[in-house]
Amino acid sequence: MDIRVYNAGIADETKIIQYKHANWECMTWQFIKTEDGSYLLKNLWTHKTFQPSSSPEEDVQLWQQPLEANSLQYWEFIKQSDETYHIRLKGTELYITPASDENNAPLVLMPMKESTDQQWKLIEQHPIV
Repeated sequence: MDIRVYNAGIADETKIIQYKHANWECMTWQFIKTEDGSYLLKNLWTHKTFQPSSSPEEDVQLWQQPLEANSLQYWEFIKQSDETYHIRLKGTELYITPASDENNAPLVLMPMKESTDQQWKLIEQHPIV
C-alpha cells in the first residue's frame, strides 16, 4: 500500500490514507531534504504536505496541510536491513502506521511496533496525470 491523499482531494484537512499502488500524481511525493537530514514531503498533485491533525500522540490521524516547513511536517526515514523504512515524525517516537489493513484506511501516528504495518518501501515513479 502507498500513502495517498483521500480521493486526491486538494482541500486542507483532507485525511491521508493508505491505498493500493498506482502511478498517479496524488500518490507521488517529492522529498525535500532539510539541513538536519529529515524530509518535508510535497505531494505532486496537491502541492501540499501532511502532518498530525492535532498534537502528536498515539492514534492521531494525519491530514493534508499547506507546506509550511513547521515542526509537524518533518519526517525521518529510518532504513531497515530489508530495504524498507520506518517513517517517524521528527522529535517524537511516533511512526506512520495504517489504522487497519484495508484500502483507504487512515494513517495514524503510533509508537514502534514489531510488525510490517510500519514498514514502507520507497518506489521511484514518474506519474501520469
